Amino acid sequence: MLPHPERMVIAIGRDLKGTDFLCLCCRKEFRLPKMAFYEETTNSMLAGWCYMGTHTTSVDDIDWQIDGGAAKTCEDAGCVEFYV
Repeated sequence: MLPHPERMVIAIGRDLKGTDFLCLCCRKEFRLPKMAFYEETTNSMLAGWCYMGTHTTSVDDIDWQIDGGAAKTCEDAGCVEFYV
């Protein structure tokens, strides 16, 4: 599961009950009640996921046109750790 990348999320509406956001990466809209901001590390679980699917170790399997904003290599995401 990949959260919506913070740099790709914009606020599109706000009222007294919360804020509506749009992820420019996956084009999903979501609402965060009683919040005026989106931070990937703070409230991403409330926003849903930008991508839900299988893990891959092959960069050739990634559709960078779609997943490029949220997808990270295993090295960048910390999936693989090298032990000496």
